[in-house]
Amino acid sequence: MKKVILLILLFPIVLAAQKRTEESIALRYSIEPLKKLPTYIVTYKTELIVPFEIKIEDVEPVTNTQYAMPTSSSLNDESLSEKERVAQKYLSLSNPNFRTDQNEDLTITLSISDITTNNLIKEFSEAQGTDVIATVNYTARLTLSNKGILLLDTNVIIKQDQELTKDMLLFDPFVKAMINIDKGNPQKQRESLELFVRKNKSYFVGICLENSQKIIKSYYVNTIGGVELSICGTKGKDDYTELNKTVVDISTVIKRLYGPKDKRSTPEEINAAFKIAVPIWLKELATLNETDDKARINKEIGDGLEFNLAIAFFWLKDFKKALEYMNKIEDATRKNGQMVTEYSFRDKAQKFKKVLLNLEPYQNQFVFVISK
Repeated sequence: MKKVILLILLFPIVLAAQKRTEESIALRYSIEPLKKLPTYIVTYKTELIVPFEIKIEDVEPVTNTQYAMPTSSSLNDESLSEKERVAQKYLSLSNPNFRTDQNEDLTITLSISDITTNNLIKEFSEAQGTDVIATVNYTARLTLSNKGILLLDTNVIIKQDQELTKDMLLFDPFVKAMINIDKGNPQKQRESLELFVRKNKSYFVGICLENSQKIIKSYYVNTIGGVELSICGTKGKDDYTELNKTVVDISTVIKRLYGPKDKRSTPEEINAAFKIAVPIWLKELATLNETDDKARINKEIGDGLEFNLAIAFFWLKDFKKALEYMNKIEDATRKNGQMVTEYSFRDKAQKFKKVLLNLEPYQNQFVFVISK
């Protein structure tokens, strides 16, 4: 009699966790200027006044103004000094009705004093990398004038712009070596600090240029921007019909905002869609279980719901509340060395959070762009 041996293969039963789904959308916005230049101003010139030499490549780390990129022929004009080239690149206006002219209606001037130093703190060796260990002294003023009549006169630096952290000071290898060698000799350490400032004056000029850009934008330039977002739903073994319907409804009505004119949605329709969706998102978020991937609302889905709520409050122009929700999303915080795939949830979350932080001071000037 033959023995029949039955081999029973046991495969583990794996219960798939619930997964977040995403529907891509985009919103466009505008930041209205605080003031408008008089209509009779059509030409302008820019000036950078500093008591030391500077080259345009020294300040290239400064963010280029999105509203002010002079033509390459202007920057490459051999008759221009280096300071004139820097001023034209970073202090210009973008309105196509404006043009640079020596017989200008408007003069934009950034004046920066010489830069001096204060002593290093005595506890330099014990300081942490982000601790302020020295300060620099300088002033910077931005003026806009029309034929000698001041339209704007403002300081462009704040206290933090004059502070040096230990990390910043030690970024220069030579200065770092000198300071370490000079431990216990305050006079030598001061000389090392002054060396750092002399070698890095362009860093402080860059701060002034960036701050001037922000002031000019805030006062006189209509800024157009946009942000790529996702309305998040979910898929899994549970029934998410109600939740996923809000995803379809919100994403559809927002996409129609920029669609053909005869089918374009109105702000009132978007308000109505969010009025239905937000209570559903809050109800689902109340059941969040961050420690169980198989929970109906796990951490991944919860992050998506918080992203949805942040978008809803963004639409309502409540940037503070939107940031509260974004701060709960771990992926929205950029980390050193972190890999981020473009248009991924992490990428959109981090960019959206940055947009909210940048827009918060301009909340009263902010409007959504309704059509293309």
